[in-house]
Parts: sequence; structure tokens; C-alpha cells
Amino acid sequence: MVFCSHQSRRNLLIAGRTNSGKSLLAYLVLLRSSLTGGRVLLLEPLQEIAQEKFDELESLTEELQKLLLRKIGVRIMTADYRLNEETKQSPPPDEGEIVIATAERIEDILRNPDFDKRIASFRAVCVDDAHLLADPVRGAKLEYVVTSFSTVPVAPRLVLLSATLSDVIPLVK
Repeated sequence: MVFCSHQSRRNLLIAGRTNSGKSLLAYLVLLRSSLTGGRVLLLEPLQEIAQEKFDELESLTEELQKLLLRKIGVRIMTADYRLNEETKQSPPPDEGEIVIATAERIEDILRNPDFDKRIASFRAVCVDDAHLLADPVRGAKLEYVVTSFSTVPVAPRLVLLSATLSDVIPLVK
């Protein structure tokens, strides 16, 4: 597995083969940020993968809550799942929240200024399959989402995951 980050080590690019632990590292970043009461985001390329990760994280957080004695909310936002029961300006819950979404769904939210406070409440954003930034069809949406998060007043920690990036400068050998 190869790690690369800029000097502050705030943001990460994690590139490694399939089953090398990239998702585990992303989960650790998400859990750490959500345990302090923050809202975090896991971007998945497809609704089906988002659903799979939602089920996995919901099960994982149920077990962690017993150990940590602290609730961690897990939500999904795709074309099939929307935030109907909340107002656009709802703050993150006190216990923290992990949101799993597709880039297309987050792009819709980013384009609506009524959601600015919700977007600004994210403390970490993990992008699975970040190599899709180069995809001629879906790359522009993903780039818009990633760039938009870098322009909020307090930018969230950004973690990009990829199994197919090459020529990454190794930070750890």
C-alpha cells in the first residue's frame, strides 16, 4: 500500500491493491471524526456499493456503540434515499453521523444553497474509487464535488482511495 499526502498530512491519497486495507483506513478516519460529534461522508461510485457500505457500517457501528457507549448515526443518500425527514439546515446530530452517498446525489445538494450549512458541517470526506476523477463520463461530477468541499470555510479532511492509481509517490515503503 502506498500513502501520499501534502506536507500537513491533513489530506490523504491511499492507493493499493484490492483487499489491501484501504477501506479500513477510510473507516478509521470516518469513525474518528464522527466520534467527536462530526458529520462525515463516504462517497461511493454506485448506489449498489453505497448500499453495501451502509449495511456494513451500520453493523460495525452497532457493535462499536456497545464498546464506546456512544451513538454513531449511519445514513445513506442516493437517488433512492433522500433526506426527507430533516430540514435543509439541520445540524449534525450530537452523537456524530456517517453519511454514505453517491457523487451525483451530493452534487445535487451542493448546487442548492439551502444546504450550505449541512455541507459545511462535514469534517471528513472519503472518496472511494478516486481514479474515477479521470473518467470521461463521471469524472466531472466527482471533481465538482471534491473541489466544492475544498472551498467551504473549514474544509473537511479529504481521503482519496484507489486500487488503480499508479506512479504515486511513496511516503511509506
